[in-house]
Amino acid sequence: MTYFERAITPNEAFFVRYHIFPIPTSIDLATWRLQVTGLVERPLALSMADLQAQFPPVAVTAVCQCSGNSRGRFTPRVLGGQWGDGAMGNAAWVGARLRDILTMAGVRSGAAQVTFNGLDQP
Repeated sequence: MTYFERAITPNEAFFVRYHIFPIPTSIDLATWRLQVTGLVERPLALSMADLQAQFPPVAVTAVCQCSGNSRGRFTPRVLGGQWGDGAMGNAAWVGARLRDILTMAGVRSGAAQVTFNGLDQP
């Protein structure tokens, strides 16, 4: 638990949690795209280079914690991975603001929510 004595959790110590097998272990940034679709005027397919070049980088330092952290001690026992301690970390997250990306896409009136899909899909 020495990593919790530091303000920022090192990348190699940050927890990784996937719910679906196989666990993705790499991303091909040459082909990866952030897709923005739905109730927008201009659907987007942004590369990592686009995100870095077209939007100002913003940094936020924040804790990320799995909702199942310490689940192994729950009584009664609940479904899911039986985490002990450690499914959390504090990081300086840097990147484009969601607001700026949605502004570029032109969110239409009536849009009510944003949903996200990651690499851990069947």
